Amino acid sequence: MERTKRQSYGSNVNILSTDLDAVYTTQMEGIEAFRFDVPDGTYALSLHFAELHSDIVHKALAYNLDGEKVNSKSSHERIFSVSVNNNLVLDQISNKGQLVPEKAIAFHLSVEARDGKGISVKFTDIKGEAILNGIQVQRIR
Repeated sequence: MERTKRQSYGSNVNILSTDLDAVYTTQMEGIEAFRFDVPDGTYALSLHFAELHSDIVHKALAYNLDGEKVNSKSSHERIFSVSVNNNLVLDQISNKGQLVPEKAIAFHLSVEARDGKGISVKFTDIKGEAILNGIQVQRIR
């Protein structure tokens, strides 16, 4: 059985700045790349992030019978960059900067697929591991 760093469950926190909690309550950690085999053209690419690991203490869920307050994993520094088609588009995204714990952030980009190469998205770890909560691609023309 292949091991994955994808969470097999969703976070129990309310993600701020979005009505789309389901997009942000799970994430992949240690992601390296995504590739879309799409025809040549112009595409809207959206990258969705939410730092789920924090020191924020939450009231225990109803099914947690011991009634203890809980927090997700202790926060640790995370810095990574994102390139699309070998062009740096997000430089040094950090949970000490743009990635506010338990708050949604999305980056919307226009990208070109050319020469039958599709769209490649590469995540480069600088400190800790890169994360991704959701990704969307839609053809514009």
